[in-house]
Amino acid sequence: MHVFETYINMMGNYVKQKFKEGINPFLFKYVKHLEKMDENFDEQNKSCVMMASPGMLQNGLSRTCFEKWCHDERNGVIITGYCIDGTLAKVSLTIY
Repeated sequence: MHVFETYINMMGNYVKQKFKEGINPFLFKYVKHLEKMDENFDEQNKSCVMMASPGMLQNGLSRTCFEKWCHDERNGVIITGYCIDGTLAKVSLTIY
């Protein structure tokens, strides 16, 4: 979120006005930044939405979470960008 707070001049009028009023519209009550994958995260049995990159699911946090949670049919993945042939993201989309 820091990058958005840095480039206020690139935001829409609503966001600019909020900052003029001293209100930071990027402070979300229920959104938290995860520094590392907590060993007990999935054992807490709480609902959540996780945004993780990279979107192709080739490596990184998105791949770790996918591998850890894909076996449970209650979980889902939303891929918001494009998927290149040969990546796990593209293969996953063609399965469903």
